[in-house]
Amino acid sequence: MDKRRGRRARSMALAGCMLALAACSAAEPAPVGVAVESVHDEGLFELDRNAVGGAEDGDDWDDVNLPLPGGDGGDAFDHTGVLPDGSGQTIFRGGGSKDDLDITGWRHRASGPVPDKDDITNAYAAAYIDEDSGDTILYFGMDRVDTAGDANMGFWFFQQSVTANADGTFDGEHTVGDLLVQIDYSNGGTVPNVRVLVWVGTGGEINGTLDVFFEGSADCLSPSQDTVCATTNVVEAASPWTYVQKGETADGPFPPLSFVEGGVNISEVFAGAENGAPCFSSFMATTRASTSVDAVLKDWVLGAFEACGIEITKTCDQGRLNEAGTGFVFDYHITVTNIGGGLLHDVTITDDLAGTTTTLEDPLGATPVTIDGSFESAENGPFTNTASVTAAAVPGGEVVAEDETSDVCEAADTNPAVTVSKVCEPRLAEIGGQVVVLIDGSGQVCNTGDVPLAGITVTDDCGSGPSQTDTIASLAVGACADWEVTCTPSESNADPELAEFSDTASVTATPTVGDTTPVTDSSDLATCALCPEPTTPG
Repeated sequence: MDKRRGRRARSMALAGCMLALAACSAAEPAPVGVAVESVHDEGLFELDRNAVGGAEDGDDWDDVNLPLPGGDGGDAFDHTGVLPDGSGQTIFRGGGSKDDLDITGWRHRASGPVPDKDDITNAYAAAYIDEDSGDTILYFGMDRVDTAGDANMGFWFFQQSVTANADGTFDGEHTVGDLLVQIDYSNGGTVPNVRVLVWVGTGGEINGTLDVFFEGSADCLSPSQDTVCATTNVVEAASPWTYVQKGETADGPFPPLSFVEGGVNISEVFAGAENGAPCFSSFMATTRASTSVDAVLKDWVLGAFEACGIEITKTCDQGRLNEAGTGFVFDYHITVTNIGGGLLHDVTITDDLAGTTTTLEDPLGATPVTIDGSFESAENGPFTNTASVTAAAVPGGEVVAEDETSDVCEAADTNPAVTVSKVCEPRLAEIGGQVVVLIDGSGQVCNTGDVPLAGITVTDDCGSGPSQTDTIASLAVGACADWEVTCTPSESNADPELAEFSDTASVTATPTVGDTTPVTDSSDLATCALCPEPTTPG
């Protein structure tokens, strides 16, 4: 198996996001005998007690987080990169900073004392989609300054964008379906106790706010179940990024038990929820004073983790004339696809040339949505047509996923054409006391093309005499109009009966849409006798 599978090559489809309280509380681990996509042996990620890739299939943290500072993400569809936390920096304060209380009550300060065992040095997370099952799996980890004493760690995945404010508060609040993975190591032990908790806000099993999905021993190298696990380095392990342990001044390896990593299959956690797994926007790693969820939080590292994704594609058909032939219609087709790890809300699609903004009525899950539309223009293009899409993790929330695409709307093919016909008739007229011969030229101009014509001029060359013109303002597609002029012939013949007049009519017309290059036509040569046919008095 290729260790690096392209992000776009995966089957990036999942339904889900908002979690109904009842569904959340009903979620249970999969029973024995039911196939579950394991977090630890699917070839996506190495949960092997170190941060450096080995011979196994899948990424390790160095694949995801290097080169620093952001890392290239490996095969993850989203990752946080390494989130550093200096010694004694960004710590919690106040009794309201607890896992079972809303974020609105949490408080922090830029620096202060924190127990060494609770002092985070770095934290990181990455999201993957299993190409076989479509399950979304979140991997997470942290390293700590010291390992003396119990280790109580937490990894929050928030649907809202949570950020720290300068005044010591946090911006954002819990949303039903936020996920917490707690990992506890007691007395230097190497087998973690893992709890997977889901925020329900009210009516929860724990202090009214949290429901328990799983609780128990779950070491990734000795798996007892597949949905979640964690593990720690039992021997010294290389650090791919800067790490300074307690008592040292130089960068070095992770001492035993200082590096912790794990994974959780959120598709399994939320399998019983009405809408499936949520779409997370933020990641926070924390430490606590004890194993209790209402223990005061100590240290924290926070970062954006947009485990949501959306893709937009667009095609624009070649233009076509509208029914009236007065402009052009361009048909387009827009498809939006959820390429992330949870249900997307408020999916809004904007098309620049059409001037339309469309918000999908339903959340966007695994099934792509296609919108067909069109716009009209008096111009024929070609045009570059741009479409964009935005989406939120929760209804009414801020944008967490967006994309943009363009396509060229090719100009319509137009075929303007005009024809002119000509006949001539002689007649006698008295001009200035003299009887003279005049030739009346006439015929029809017809629009035989597919666009309207304007500025139509018919010119009769009048043989060798002065040419004459007639004009027609406009002609709709398929329409014809008469024209006429009077010529003064100059031809003569010794035998009046043989004298004749020959001339040609030509037409020029300008298309009103599309290519406005004038179109022309000429009539056949028209010949008529100069002397009218004699008439017999009645």
